[in-house]
This record gives sequence, C-alpha cells and structure tokens, in this order.
Amino acid sequence: MREVSPFTAGRTIGHKARFVDDSGMSSLLVASSIEPWNSTAFSLGSDEAEADMVEIVGVYPIYALERVFIKKRGFEEFWSLDWDRFDPLRPLAI
Repeated sequence: MREVSPFTAGRTIGHKARFVDDSGMSSLLVASSIEPWNSTAFSLGSDEAEADMVEIVGVYPIYALERVFIKKRGFEEFWSLDWDRFDPLRPLAI
C-alpha cells in the first residue's frame, strides 16, 4: 500500500470485515512500534556499508467508531486514552 496509503503515525485504515470473529474491530491504526522494534539499520548482504534503514511501525486493531474519532479529534487525543493496544476483544476506548 506504499503508493495508496503511507504507513505514518496516526493513519487509519478501514476494512470491510472483522479481524477477529468475536471482535467488532474492523480498522487499523498505524503508530510507533513498541520497544525494542524501532527503526534500525540492517544489511542484506555481507557489506555493512550497504546497510539500509528499516522503520518498523506498529499497526493496532481499532473499532470503526474509533477511526471516526481519530479523524475528528486527532491521533494524539486518541493515543493518549487508556486502552489496551494488543487486545482485539477490548471494549471501545471512547
């Protein structure tokens, strides 16, 4: 989705279907990854001078209503709420 939707912090992506059968979440939120998986340089070959920077982003499941909230109120306001970013069965955060 590089040309369609850049994976930058605060970006939301909607989906038609649920990600987990028992969950109402059908959207994703792109944000920073958890430590220690942040940007790092690595080399695909034997030459360390040719190392490339790779940015690993976090992609978190959210509800469609939370996606609307983010678009209206902003990423920072949503991100600062108390919610479990890893539980696909969590209640709405808003």
